[in-house]
Amino acid sequence: MDTIAATSEQPDGTPPVALARAVAEVERFLSASPTGLPDADLLAASRTLQGLTSMVQAADLRIVHEIDTRGTTDALAGCPTNAWLRESNRVTARQANGAVRSAADLAGHPHVGAALARGNASPEQCRGLLTGLSELPEDLPADIADAVERFLVGCLDRFDPDELRRLAAHALEVVAPEIAEEALRRALEQQHARAQRRRRLTWARDGHGSVFFRVKLPTLEAEELITQLDAYVDRARRLDEADAEGADPAYVPPTLDQRRADALMSIVRACCSEARAPFHGGDRPRITVIAWADDLRQRLGIGVLADSGEPISAGELRHLACDADLLPVVLGGPSQLLDVGRTMRLVSGDLRQAVHLRDGGCAFPGCDHRPRHCEVHHIIPWAQGGATALPNLVLLCRHHHALVEPDPRSEPGSRWEVQMGPDGIPEVLPPQRRGSERAPRRHARYAMRGPSG
Repeated sequence: MDTIAATSEQPDGTPPVALARAVAEVERFLSASPTGLPDADLLAASRTLQGLTSMVQAADLRIVHEIDTRGTTDALAGCPTNAWLRESNRVTARQANGAVRSAADLAGHPHVGAALARGNASPEQCRGLLTGLSELPEDLPADIADAVERFLVGCLDRFDPDELRRLAAHALEVVAPEIAEEALRRALEQQHARAQRRRRLTWARDGHGSVFFRVKLPTLEAEELITQLDAYVDRARRLDEADAEGADPAYVPPTLDQRRADALMSIVRACCSEARAPFHGGDRPRITVIAWADDLRQRLGIGVLADSGEPISAGELRHLACDADLLPVVLGGPSQLLDVGRTMRLVSGDLRQAVHLRDGGCAFPGCDHRPRHCEVHHIIPWAQGGATALPNLVLLCRHHHALVEPDPRSEPGSRWEVQMGPDGIPEVLPPQRRGSERAPRRHARYAMRGPSG
């Protein structure tokens, strides 16, 4: 509030006459329709405006640097330059901070600044140049650093921003080959040290059922994660491309970004299933969901995540209750804790191993998820009296578990269902469609075992 009040009381001032004239000329151009221009003039106008954009960017950053160097906003507005930019230009804090940094970087590289001011380089090209220059050794002699900068500016007409960033290392080899190898070795060491200091992982809840993650990792560590994600993504893509008998006809393949999100969660679940995570707070890492017993029995209602207080849907609650630890708690009055019972593990030990051995993976036809990547599903829900016994249990991957989990609000026969065949082998019933029978389907895995399997 203090920053806003201070900014609103600052003197308005007047822009220089040259800038006022330039603005008037741009306004005059905008008022005229470009539809009457010949094709060649349209292209010329676009090139001219691109150059003008670069020149305006250069002028703006010079002004920002001068304001920051003088401490103008502290004197007239009572706030630092980045805070004034944020309020004055209605930009985010990140954009305002970036403008101040870019202004300082440009002031420290006069050849790049001059190219931008002449309109010979785009702002993006200059950012690529400055990034490449920042990756050179910090103790590079001033004359060599100046020669490298001039060499890169001479390449502006041939390379895009990414190419210019990568070209910085090559430029040092051209300008000073006698020191290039040792200088680049030191630069890589400094770059790695900076990357280690800047590594981070943050998250924020969006209030609409999702959580945003922001991750920054050093290159080598990031490649380890990318390699793992790519392996899961490729595996999921191969499953989709396989024309397996009994594959889910209603399945819509996810986008690449969705596949990557699924891959990350597959890595997390693999870690959980193998109990590799360390104990935390005296217990293994687990998700705790609070729900009323009646809701579990009726398969309705919602649950609440104990740690964050975020609600989860009835469908998610049904899914979790199918294969989870249940801790009975008796409450009285306004949620007063009266008694806590023993944890009841629904499917564990030898019984879970028996399900793994019988099904060998997800039982949904066409799916090849292995047992350790699957969940145990109660065919007749546990909360409705279904027994925790082998004839009532089946292995399903997370996607197909959600597909067959009963929804009390749906019409009978409108969803995929699992039943146990007379020979003790799980079968899948497709949704009822007009003119078709709900013929049970089995995973080919069972047939390939032969009569003794």
